Amino acid sequence: MEKVFMASADNEKKNGIAVYIKEEIKALLVFADPKGRVLAIEIQINFKKILLVVIYAPNANQKEFYKALYTKIIELERKKICIIGDFNAVAEDQKDYKGGNKKGREIKNRELPKICVEMINELNLIDIWRKIPTLYLYNHFPGR
Repeated sequence: MEKVFMASADNEKKNGIAVYIKEEIKALLVFADPKGRVLAIEIQINFKKILLVVIYAPNANQKEFYKALYTKIIELERKKICIIGDFNAVAEDQKDYKGGNKKGREIKNRELPKICVEMINELNLIDIWRKIPTLYLYNHFPGR
C-alpha cells in the first residue's frame, strides 16, 4: 500500500507538506515540523538509506528557518541526504530568473541566506539543477 507523509501547521490554514511514496519503497517518518515547513523521511532504495528532507521555506525569517533546518539535519546524523522543496529563494539571479516577468524582483531580496549556503557546503550537498545546466524544467504555474 502506498504511503503518504504529511506535516501541517497546527492551527493555521496555510503551510503544509505532503509526500507520496510508492509502496515498494521502504519509508519511515523521521521528523515532521509542527509548523508544516519540514518533513524528513528515511527511504531505502537499492539497499541504500537516504534521508529525504522536504521543505517549504517561509518568505520571511529565512535565516532562522535555515539555521533550524541545518541544526535538525545535523541532529538526525544521516550520511546520505536529499533536500527538495520550495526554498523561496534563489542561488543565482542569472540562472534562476530565466525569462518571464521580472517585475518586482529588484525589491524582493530572495537570495539564499548565508547559513543555507554554509549548510550546503558543509554537508557536501549538490545542487543537481546546476550540475545539469542544459536541462531547464520548471514547475511553477502562476495564477492558479
